[in-house]
Amino acid sequence: MSLCGMWRKTKVNKLLIIGEFPAPYRVEVFADLAKHWPSKIYFEYQQDEKRTAEWLSRVSVDCNILDNSLAKKEFKQDIKKLKSYDAVILYNNCLKNAIVLELFCKLKKVPYFINCDGCNDIEESNPLKKAVKSFLMRGAVGYFAGGQSAVKYFKYYGADSTRIYLHNFTSLHQEDINKKLLTDAEKKSLKEKIGMTGKFNVVTVGRHIECKGFDIVLKAAEKIGKSVDFYIIGGEPSAENKQYKEAHNLSNVHFIDFLCKDELREYYNAADLFVLMTRGDTWGLVINEAMANGLPVITTKRCVAGVELIKDGENGYIIDVDDTEALVSKVLTLRDNEELCRQMSLANISKMQTNTVDNIVKDHIQVLEEFFDETEKKE
Repeated sequence: MSLCGMWRKTKVNKLLIIGEFPAPYRVEVFADLAKHWPSKIYFEYQQDEKRTAEWLSRVSVDCNILDNSLAKKEFKQDIKKLKSYDAVILYNNCLKNAIVLELFCKLKKVPYFINCDGCNDIEESNPLKKAVKSFLMRGAVGYFAGGQSAVKYFKYYGADSTRIYLHNFTSLHQEDINKKLLTDAEKKSLKEKIGMTGKFNVVTVGRHIECKGFDIVLKAAEKIGKSVDFYIIGGEPSAENKQYKEAHNLSNVHFIDFLCKDELREYYNAADLFVLMTRGDTWGLVINEAMANGLPVITTKRCVAGVELIKDGENGYIIDVDDTEALVSKVLTLRDNEELCRQMSLANISKMQTNTVDNIVKDHIQVLEEFFDETEKKE
């Protein structure tokens, strides 16, 4: 903000923020905004009880989970005194309490911003739902878009394109991003440490649920054979995936439990390729993580992060959902072309250098400061 803008400001602005659940990357953005302006923060629900306390302990402001009766009561009080807030930010405007908040913002003429990280299925088949979404969307004073799919989402529901503010959605910090490729010696040392034994190693990460497409990875592993090892990281494998591995004697497939951030990064850095055969991810932050650690990426047309970040043939490949043959072909292409792998790795490290949570916060602060300055001028 300019010096004249600083002198012009006569009051401390106040934010009301509502998010979906306290994921670490979301908490960090909210916490940094709260350092800049007094903020009241709500989350729609508590997704993972075991980790929520740890996540929320990182926030130095008042946070409330709306599946709690006390939080619901406090939320109702905040709606009654909504005009005491200078702006509201909604991270996912389609959830129950977010919709309520939008309606009261319109009723009480309190400015609100809407955030969208990414979106796979934009079109709404129900005309009534589309009309309601469009009505609420057009009432916002600004839109934070995590990528081009979010931009399309906002435009589809009637947002003013001049008030859509693009940023790079991510969970990464600068220290999470490699500055250069690992040397052969560094890679060898990591492989020995974690017991990665293959000559060419593929990593995929996620829960063992149908939409992650691990069944396609297993079929590809069977077709490729022992020249490539596959590491499926994400906890206890499903009965179907375990049975398939055993029935087809896939010694080149390794099921790995959930890993902490530092442990997972060792697998990224030791591996040669990252694969995510998802059947539908509204983003897919593991793509950012893999790229930040210098891995070429193969993913599907239903992975928003892949579509946003991967240029086919330059830093990875985008293939059709459930296309086992395409996955086999692309894995073998990279297995047999060390220089292509190296070029893709360098491209991904370079692309991720500014892909940080800190930059999301900076982008948000710039937009909000300009909005508050303009509001003060009008007053």
